[in-house]
Amino acid sequence: MKNSILKFSFLLFIFFPISILQAQIKKGEIAKDKLVSSKFDTSEKHQYTINLNKNQFVFFKLLQKGIDLKVTTYNDQKEKLEEFDSPNHRNGYELFTITSDKKGEYLLEIESIDEKNHVGEYELSIQSIKPKAIKPNEQVDQLFAQWDTDNTPGAAVAIIKDGAI
Repeated sequence: MKNSILKFSFLLFIFFPISILQAQIKKGEIAKDKLVSSKFDTSEKHQYTINLNKNQFVFFKLLQKGIDLKVTTYNDQKEKLEEFDSPNHRNGYELFTITSDKKGEYLLEIESIDEKNHVGEYELSIQSIKPKAIKPNEQVDQLFAQWDTDNTPGAAVAIIKDGAI
């Protein structure tokens, strides 16, 4: 009997997805003007919530310190919105956004894409919360919000029609 339990446990371990074995740690609600700092290892997934009204745009910064992290955002129905992972490896910013389509509690999930048994730290903050853009120039600003920082390269755009800017 003891041998059968051991075999069954081994089979469960082999066929059970490793990602499900990660500890999901609910870290609470994140708020504007509140910097969150946390230690992190590859066996964890950290989850934060944010309560949003309908048609809000939120721009976040996550500073990785020695560990390569990915951020996944979810809507109020826990449906996946988007994944964010910049190619900066273990150090630097993950910049990401959420645009709410209705009032509710949205979820941020932070997980490591590093090899096993690696530890590091991160800092998470909300850079801005604004109404969802309606005018074309506001929509462009929100689209490029991730690159409108002191830590990213600049860009310029000129539109030419009939030889004139």
